[in-house]
Amino acid sequence: MVLSIGVIAQERTSKGWGVGFQLNEWGNDFGMGISAFSPEFFGALTIDVSYVNQFRSSITISGEAWQPYGMATLGVRGKAGQITPWFHMYGFGRVSFMTNGPSDWNTDKITGSGGFGFEFNTQGAGLSPVSYYIEMGGYGGFSNVHPLHQSVAGGFGTTVGLRVYF
Repeated sequence: MVLSIGVIAQERTSKGWGVGFQLNEWGNDFGMGISAFSPEFFGALTIDVSYVNQFRSSITISGEAWQPYGMATLGVRGKAGQITPWFHMYGFGRVSFMTNGPSDWNTDKITGSGGFGFEFNTQGAGLSPVSYYIEMGGYGGFSNVHPLHQSVAGGFGTTVGLRVYF
């Protein structure tokens, strides 16, 4: 009995590698993605990579509504402030590459994004290896992918998701 209480009370403070899942809305396009991220460097910087599958919400061209396209991203998050042991703010900058899209799109495009986020990190408080986050920011968008689309995935965006730390 004493051993099991000791195991339950043990803090989980590892800031190791992790994986995540996200739901997002970038420039009126809905998407979902998976990610992997590094441990913190210098107590504040994290490198992340992700793959996001977006769905184009084109309301002007009804035959093209909800066309899927994919993006691979590489980015850096920098912790801006530790409010409590379980809550912190951060800024991020990412580079995105369009990996796939409809057959008539030019998908060899690169763009950037940046913004800020809030992470509710129960792992940091020793409660669970799972944390939840909210991100908001600006997305450069992929221009000239199609003659009828000025920009894809560009504008203001929001993301919600969860991360699991190992």
